Amino acid sequence: MNKTEPSYSLRYTAAALLERVETGQAFSHLLLHHELAGKAWSREDAGLLTEIVYGTLRRQNTLDYVLGVFVNKPIARLDAWVRVLLRMSVYQMRYLDRVPDHAVVDEAVKIAKQRGNKGVSGFVNGVLRSLQRKGFPDTSAIDNKEERLAVDYSHPAWMLKEWQAAYGEETALRIAEANNVTPKTNVRVSPEAELEDVREMLEQEGIQTTRGVIAEKALIVEKGNVLVTETYQNGYITVQDESSMKAGEALMVEENMDVLDACAAPGGKSTDAAERTGPGGSVAAHDLSAKKLTQIEEQVARLRLENIETAAGDARQLTTTFPARTFDRVLVDAPCSGLGVIRKKPEQKWAKKAEDFERLPEIQHEILNEAVSMLRFNGRIVYSTCTIRPEENEQVWEAFLHRHPELSPDHELTDKLKLSEIEHFSSDYGWCTILPHEYGTDGFFIAAAVKNNQEETEGA
Repeated sequence: MNKTEPSYSLRYTAAALLERVETGQAFSHLLLHHELAGKAWSREDAGLLTEIVYGTLRRQNTLDYVLGVFVNKPIARLDAWVRVLLRMSVYQMRYLDRVPDHAVVDEAVKIAKQRGNKGVSGFVNGVLRSLQRKGFPDTSAIDNKEERLAVDYSHPAWMLKEWQAAYGEETALRIAEANNVTPKTNVRVSPEAELEDVREMLEQEGIQTTRGVIAEKALIVEKGNVLVTETYQNGYITVQDESSMKAGEALMVEENMDVLDACAAPGGKSTDAAERTGPGGSVAAHDLSAKKLTQIEEQVARLRLENIETAAGDARQLTTTFPARTFDRVLVDAPCSGLGVIRKKPEQKWAKKAEDFERLPEIQHEILNEAVSMLRFNGRIVYSTCTIRPEENEQVWEAFLHRHPELSPDHELTDKLKLSEIEHFSSDYGWCTILPHEYGTDGFFIAAAVKNNQEETEGA
């Protein structure tokens, strides 16, 4: 951080980023990436900025409850910048022991003076001083259990209710707890490199890692930014969550195979498939967004892969781009509600309602029905999502299998993926759900089936 900047500029920046998220101008992870790449923040300041932004978003429900005790009007009626300034200040006072309360209050008042007027700064000071003096309110005063859990676990009540219906109350609350934990970056190691060799390379660049928990070629970054390392720039690693890596493993790509990734962005599974199939095979990375395909092409260049071609189009109309029965492996990582990646995109908790997801199963059905026509006989199709909603996962997959008797589900999927410890799976239908609390990964759904050969299909 530039020493000529005011001492509160870190928190001023945090408030500015949170205001943009609050007003729907941008996503938190993209804003932080741009901010940290554009300024020479120290490692400590970058870490604190990230913690304040993500932490405030994760704990928003809890913070609003606290503020509601000390603010004499609805929180929603405050100006957005005042609302986020108060939230982030309360977050620091409650959850960050390393920051003294008086310093939090003083810097909040300085920001309020710069952004507003004397009246606003006095209001901010009064609210935070009252909290400092009286302490945090006890949520046991909330009579309604659903509302109390929503405040305690900082999730929308409707979301907790959905998860309770699907998995039971204990598991639902464990999911919510996991979503409020700061995630660690995972990286996939190139098959051309030995895992321990890459760990040593990263260690020499100041990056501390441990072995992954469930993925065969994964490392967990414990300290440091891998994106600025030569190890990353030279293509030895790719940033990808372990649960997403398992979807790539489920494809079971072998050398010289032709692979279709029907909804390819951000490209982790496409590049994984390309590394597995080798120069004798091919990968078609298909996505609706041309902009996202450009980002995939950048990763392809970094990894020096020559067996990937990108194609833009609607996955519900694959037959307009590819001939039928062209691929040995087809992956449908479908558009979804994204409720499995809340720990990385915490604002999603507050931006969506259950009714926003009503059309997704229909879209997912349409994509799967189109994708299966791309598959050669004896080929393998994998359906995955980064959500944990049964309506978008097993319900879609099982209905799809019933409509396509030519497909045989992989009854041994969980064993092949070495996920025998998970609680939510079906051997009969060949699917499994990785919940966030089970391995500390993103929540993810994975299903697989094989297309019977022509003779078997005709004889059925």
